[in-house]
Amino acid sequence: MKHHFELARMLSFFLWGSYLFHCTTASEECEYTYPLGMENGAISDSQISASSQWSSSLSPKNGRLHHEQGPEKGGSWSARTKDDKQWLQIDLRDQQTKVTRVGTQGRSRNHQRVTKYKLQYGNDEGSLQYFKEEGQSADKVGLQISYECSRIPPYICSCMHFFVRIIKIILKCEFNGNTDKDTVVVNVLNPPITARYIRFRPVAWKNHISMRAELYGCHRGKRDSCRSLKFTPSIDGRALVGHVIKNITLHVGMRHTCRGKCVIDNSCASFNIGPSINDQVLCQLSDSDHVRHPEDLKPRDGFTYTGTESPCSSDPCMFNGTCLRGFTYKKYLCVCQDGYWGENCERDHP
Repeated sequence: MKHHFELARMLSFFLWGSYLFHCTTASEECEYTYPLGMENGAISDSQISASSQWSSSLSPKNGRLHHEQGPEKGGSWSARTKDDKQWLQIDLRDQQTKVTRVGTQGRSRNHQRVTKYKLQYGNDEGSLQYFKEEGQSADKVGLQISYECSRIPPYICSCMHFFVRIIKIILKCEFNGNTDKDTVVVNVLNPPITARYIRFRPVAWKNHISMRAELYGCHRGKRDSCRSLKFTPSIDGRALVGHVIKNITLHVGMRHTCRGKCVIDNSCASFNIGPSINDQVLCQLSDSDHVRHPEDLKPRDGFTYTGTESPCSSDPCMFNGTCLRGFTYKKYLCVCQDGYWGENCERDHP
């Protein structure tokens, strides 16, 4: 089985012009997660649907995180009716998309918000299941308590409502939503969801069922999860020191595979290859390069240094965000520190 997996990894490389590509397979896990596209438009309007809408200006396509109210467009998705049968759904169009977190806001410029919600997911719209936390025997929504208020005194019924709500909170049967209209509230999914459809099911709200949302995760085994690197000409007699993240011993006849090892490791920005000793060479992967740290490119007998071309060399990720080379059409991907978001981590959560 291990040999089959290694073969699959080898076959996942391909050359396009001067770029070397590597695409993850469905069996490989994502190392980094990022917004899946509600805010930036990678998820199209046609992928967003809902049980109902208040009007065309408050349709599902307006349920995107940080969507702002404007002329002829409302500040969120808003349901037509206020009941627990309403939902906002996102079709990721890929059964291998991994969702690790969800984020929500209320309605822009209006005091309307969802304060509690459930999550459903699956690959078939007709048979979605409720999210269940790791270690829970009941679904995240799961607790079902039935009683007939018409058969008991009103004050007892009111107490029943109160205690059911407390029990649900204690058992974490619902996700916490929003307490104001603009603050982003993020909930971590443990375990993550791997599914095509994600559905938000509001169960409590303030003034009206209105929400904006984002999904965070990664695409597994898709073209979106390909990494491409363009390598700079190799420099003999030099090595980048002080930035090595991985040492790999290779047979001298396989020294050329060090380039592929760099593409596979998402943190790799350059590599050194050492001299041949007993038919073996050392492949050193580094998380920086000679552009960012020219002072660390040192003379080393028998070594060869190879860097990569990338916008990461100009530090595009703000507020200590991590820049990953070779991802997306921009040829880089910013992994933001907690509290920051945006393509370049340029925004902080309100």
